[in-house]
Amino acid sequence: MSNSTGPSRAVVVGASIAGLFAGRVLGDFFDEIVLLDKEALDEGPIPRKAVPQGNHIHGILTPTFHVLERFLPDLIDDLIRNGAHMFDGGKDWRFNVHGNFLANGETGQTLIGSTRPFFEDRLRHVVTGIPNVQIRSGHRFKNWVSADDGSRIEGVAVDTDDGVVEFNAELLVDARGRGSTLSKELQDLGYDTPIEELVGVNLGYTSRLYKAPDFAPEWNLLILNPSAPESWIGGLIEKVENQQYIVTQFGYFGDHAPADSDGFLERARSLASQEIAEFLTIAEPVSNFKTFGTKQCRMIRYEKLPEFPERLVVIGDAVCSLNPIYGQGMTKAAREAEHLWDSLAAHLEQNESLDGFSGKLRRSLPGAGAEWAWQLTSGADLGYPQTTGKRQPIGPFMGWYMKRLFLSSAKSLDARKRLFDTLMLVNPPDNLFKPGMIRHALGF
Repeated sequence: MSNSTGPSRAVVVGASIAGLFAGRVLGDFFDEIVLLDKEALDEGPIPRKAVPQGNHIHGILTPTFHVLERFLPDLIDDLIRNGAHMFDGGKDWRFNVHGNFLANGETGQTLIGSTRPFFEDRLRHVVTGIPNVQIRSGHRFKNWVSADDGSRIEGVAVDTDDGVVEFNAELLVDARGRGSTLSKELQDLGYDTPIEELVGVNLGYTSRLYKAPDFAPEWNLLILNPSAPESWIGGLIEKVENQQYIVTQFGYFGDHAPADSDGFLERARSLASQEIAEFLTIAEPVSNFKTFGTKQCRMIRYEKLPEFPERLVVIGDAVCSLNPIYGQGMTKAAREAEHLWDSLAAHLEQNESLDGFSGKLRRSLPGAGAEWAWQLTSGADLGYPQTTGKRQPIGPFMGWYMKRLFLSSAKSLDARKRLFDTLMLVNPPDNLFKPGMIRHALGF
């Protein structure tokens, strides 16, 4: 066994979106940041095997844009220079729900249009350009290296083509995504198993990339949303890089869109508006159909564990894997990275060591965005009687209240902006109950 050590090192296991954001913010505090990933990551903007949802539409929402402005301003220029689009979330986003298109107009909610592989590739390119950050591909997680009594994680062992390598570090971050098995690993170390909250949706995506040279809509993003509980299928078109459009159709409860041209078009004709179907009749496909499905969404309550090893942090989908149709996953990761920076800066102002830091972060991390997103998305999904999961008594009221807000947003740009500030994780869910929103919901 070989051994790698460093004077002041943080190691991030998993170099996807959450891991890359974490690597960037940790670079301000440690001499060396090492991101470990099992895949080869030098092949450009192509979907990764470990990210099957990467072939499908993604949202780079307003909070992500603000995190980029704060920590990675060069990335914004890089994205736009290489073909991504910045657009306004009110003026350039056409959204249909409950039989209405929402009011359109300038809101100042900045979004970025691109495919997930393109964004991840450019993010990786900029992050690895930071002198003290490096990525080691082909490094497959084997086990955590802990103190003799299991109270502290001191490193990680990984399998490589050349054998097992151990990386010691002052801070370890689990960013392995949905595939993380940290719950079991904690149990093996003698800790309690965390509570898991599960919501079953059996969601399926079917997506394809298109070119349409003569197509010039007044929007960058079109969403035809299902209206719970009456409908559970929907579709989206987004303008992405290289003057292309990605079209995604989705459905809950096994009602998934076909992956053939005729079936895909026929499915689009059954949606709330004919705009996607009309686009498909004039557009030229430039990729094969891609499909993706997820049976359930998951929130792991690490924050409620009475004991947890020191120096270990868990972020991203390894904690909370959301229903991807709401487009909040990358934004949640960005907000968590920002919270990691703020929390670490505050801790080191008052402490000379990292002792106690991981525990404080574990308890506060859900409040950075995951809890908001979980409440919003799981609550919406549980509005369908077919969805499995624990329902709250307030659920029917929230379904009624959210419908009222959407209906009001079809008439009022102010209502739309306030509603989407919450849905895009700019503001917490309790903002939905401020007096102005209550007046919108009641039609005043």
